Amino acid sequence: MKNLFTLFACLCLTAFTVAETIYEVQYTTDPGGDGTYPSPLEGEIVTVSGIVTANHYFSSGYFIQDPAGGPWQGILVWDETYGMAEVGEYLEVTGEVYEYYGQTEINYVQARTQLSPQEPLPPAAVAASGDLLQEAYENVYSRLNGVTVTSPPDNDNQWTVDDGSGDCLVDDNLFDPVAAGLTIETGTQFEQLLGIVIWRHEEFALNPRGLEDFVAGMAETVVTVPELTVPLDEVIAVPISISSLLPEWEIEQYQFELTRNPAFVAYSGWNTTGTLSAAGSVTVVDYGSTLTVSYDSGEPLSGAGTLLELLFEGENLGTSPLDLENFLLGATPLVNLEDGQLEVSVGFGPVGDTLTIIQQPLLSIPALCEVGDTLEILCDADPATTGWLAEILHPAAALELPLVDAVYDSDLTWWRLQVVIPPVPFYEQYDLRITTDQLPEDISHYAVKILSQVPADFYFAHITDTHLPTHLYWYEPGSEADSSEMRDLRAVFDDLEIINPEFILLTGDYLNEGELEDFLFRRYYSRGKRILGESRVPVYLSAGNHDIGGWDETPPPDGTARRDWWRFFGWKLCDDPPPSYPYYTQNYSFDYGPLHVAMIEAYDNYDSWRYHIYGATSFTSGQLDWLEDDLAASSQPQKVIAYHMDFADQINLNSLGADIALWGHIHSSSGSIYNHPYNLSTDNVCDGARSFRLVRVSGDQLQPLTTMQSGGSGQNLEVAWAPANDGTALSVTATVTNQFDVDFPEGLLRFYLAPEVSSCSVDGGTLLQMILLPEAMECQVRVNLTASSSTEVTVTGVLGGPLNLVIAIADDQLFLNWEAFPGATGYRVYRTTEPYGPYEDVSGEGVFSDCSWASPLPPGPCFYRVTAEY
Repeated sequence: MKNLFTLFACLCLTAFTVAETIYEVQYTTDPGGDGTYPSPLEGEIVTVSGIVTANHYFSSGYFIQDPAGGPWQGILVWDETYGMAEVGEYLEVTGEVYEYYGQTEINYVQARTQLSPQEPLPPAAVAASGDLLQEAYENVYSRLNGVTVTSPPDNDNQWTVDDGSGDCLVDDNLFDPVAAGLTIETGTQFEQLLGIVIWRHEEFALNPRGLEDFVAGMAETVVTVPELTVPLDEVIAVPISISSLLPEWEIEQYQFELTRNPAFVAYSGWNTTGTLSAAGSVTVVDYGSTLTVSYDSGEPLSGAGTLLELLFEGENLGTSPLDLENFLLGATPLVNLEDGQLEVSVGFGPVGDTLTIIQQPLLSIPALCEVGDTLEILCDADPATTGWLAEILHPAAALELPLVDAVYDSDLTWWRLQVVIPPVPFYEQYDLRITTDQLPEDISHYAVKILSQVPADFYFAHITDTHLPTHLYWYEPGSEADSSEMRDLRAVFDDLEIINPEFILLTGDYLNEGELEDFLFRRYYSRGKRILGESRVPVYLSAGNHDIGGWDETPPPDGTARRDWWRFFGWKLCDDPPPSYPYYTQNYSFDYGPLHVAMIEAYDNYDSWRYHIYGATSFTSGQLDWLEDDLAASSQPQKVIAYHMDFADQINLNSLGADIALWGHIHSSSGSIYNHPYNLSTDNVCDGARSFRLVRVSGDQLQPLTTMQSGGSGQNLEVAWAPANDGTALSVTATVTNQFDVDFPEGLLRFYLAPEVSSCSVDGGTLLQMILLPEAMECQVRVNLTASSSTEVTVTGVLGGPLNLVIAIADDQLFLNWEAFPGATGYRVYRTTEPYGPYEDVSGEGVFSDCSWASPLPPGPCFYRVTAEY
């Protein structure tokens, strides 16, 4: 059965009183001295309200209109006070009625109130082409029907259309249709042409706002692909746009091919959220240079704009064509196909997520929590900050973290927030969001993982020396285009996601040159931050010599590498440390089950920056003091320390009471996995080695394993999916080949079935949980992967129950309504007063009538679900 969870909230409606209507501002029969029909209220301060019908009219202009629509009901607002408004906003605006070269507008805005964040647009005023361009339609959202282009765009991009009543001028003040790929030539026909009538340069013209305002016949429909640029190693969404889709065409399917050059761009997925294809299912097959895309739905497509988005990743420098071919809209072939291209480039990539408010937990220092745990969040903010709010976010959920305490630590110069982990709908990695009354929100990606429990037996992993994004140095030919080390790290992440250790310790030389963030716009830190967020296993990161040491040969100033580490991974207080953390280095620790793990940075100070503090190499005396105190304060039975370089003359594991030290730097594995305490280096990830080490924890005992390699393309742990694991199928089989000589009893596979699935059966594994994502139902399955063998797991989904559950309240009665589910013999209604349950069957409290249920309105907020019986 399919359980649909629907939340409801009370809406309060408030009456608003305005001084004048738009009609009163606009309507006049007096042409004035220049024949531009100035407003009778010119120069007066008025308050009007209307729905935004168009925006981005030059720098500060947007148009509002009375919800009823029609002549004299639209006006331009020139708003340099509050800035641009969004289409669909219902606003109340106070300002001066102003005539700007004959166009009536509201200028010098004194106040703006949002009456509603989103309302349907007013109906477009319908007029004949020969009658539209007159004062009554100034600034009005308008429509022409059945027009033909009588003159194509001239040098000013102006053109004319006629419905038989006379020419109407069309202009591009809001949208350039030629640049968007529309074919506009003499004889081109449009079933509808919409836009805003604007007076400019002493003439009226209809100004369409986008592709949605050009409604052509089906055969004349235009499909376009843009020309875009994508940074190397980044993913970009390429919109496939369509000029018009009328519901009366009853189009429920389309298909097309798109060719590209796979040497430059790799296909990485599709997206329909927020597009015209959101209600149906998409299938994409990648044949290398050609993608075949097909869509199917039970509802007619309608509208204009983005049909769907295809996702591509820039792999190598160059330009790939994006050519549309064989496009079928239903059974109708389209000929107006505008091709695009995708240029892969460097030197302009955006700066990645830097640290602002949240200092811990972070993507690189995550928190592992169980429900009911108290989590400490460290924040950098002014001591006077108020209104702290903490939330965890996931594409399928958003939960507030109850705040227990918020105290400013003047010794640390950070805020300490104490929050409680609430019940969650599923156990996963969540983003952490912090908001206050004074500051912009701050979101730390994958900063918190919520666990059902800490297992008694588990693995954790150690990797090191990734040297992202390339092991070539900045001056070497090809260094700006090489991203081979990114692929090496992804291969290791892919294997570890299946092996499913509890966490990963990544001990430095994460980047090859820590000074190449802003220099030459290489964006090494930004790219490293992004790929770290691709890991589905929490990663704890510490710095190595390549990350923070700095090179004398590299032009950026001394100290750049270390400052950029603080900028992206924390913490800037190391620049001038406070009394309670006087170490100048980033050192941290955490507990997990029987383990206490301490992470400390290690470096060679190549550029001799602040030599009086950092010396030539780590560890500093302050670091050693911190490590000794940290380990001595821990009561955990097993103690793990991890760092980049082994300074054996400074660290004595026995005297520290440490059970294992994990490190890298030498690009090879060393040490004995049989002699306690274990002092082990792990081979590097970079240069195709793709190495990792697992440590098994069983009860209070730990045992390191020998170093493993993911192989040239991850083939030592390979998964074959049939059919594609892309959220379109109802049943998917995974064949996992484990070529390692190690069992992985807690292996994890993520199956992505069609989003209509509400439950599933698993053959060959154990279902852990299901998460309804926007585009798929994610089914997480535990599987025992036996050494040197293949394992087959099949997940089969079951279609569920009623769709589109709607709640209504009237006369102290609650009404639930839903769409019928085929084959259902009846329905049950469940209620809870707490998010996510427990639910109580309350079917008997109300009365069923086909696909509805009515009952007396209960007190307080409630949450409902409806299931189908069949």
